[in-house]
Amino acid sequence: MKLKKLHSLNLNHNIIKELPTKMNEMHCLVNLHLSFNNITCISHQLFSGRLSHTLQMLDLSNNKIEYLPHTLGQLHSLVSLKLDGNILHKLPISLGKLTRLKLCPTAADIPATLVEYLQAWLKCLCGKICYESHILACITLNLQLVASGLVLGNVFQTTAPALATLCSQKCFDKFSKT
Repeated sequence: MKLKKLHSLNLNHNIIKELPTKMNEMHCLVNLHLSFNNITCISHQLFSGRLSHTLQMLDLSNNKIEYLPHTLGQLHSLVSLKLDGNILHKLPISLGKLTRLKLCPTAADIPATLVEYLQAWLKCLCGKICYESHILACITLNLQLVASGLVLGNVFQTTAPALATLCSQKCFDKFSKT
């Protein structure tokens, strides 16, 4: 832990069972590789220190992890997270706060429970996912965006009411006017 300027740490293929919480003081660590160990749990303190601002790549694959701490969502710079080969029962909801995370899985890589979890998230009309709160509103949908119009009975209409999930007051103002 005295290697304060360490950029990358590869501890793959060892017999590590737990990680020292002092790792959270490594404020220059960008890449942390911990695959093929015997890690069963991770302290919530690990992701709450200086490490939360610098870590971009975390490989915890092929361990024995059942649960991840909610503080995982504090890794604001995280771009790559590898968790395959563990015995995870569920993912922390704070995972949704990792806005820089890039997912590049194949269909075979994604467990059905994760697909259900991701599909359950509400999405705003602006494209953002509504993680913690949202506004449910009836808006006027411009049918000309999807078709030339709609004929109901003998009446031609270009708008219709629609139920929408919105992420903020800004989106509510924007989409309730159009």
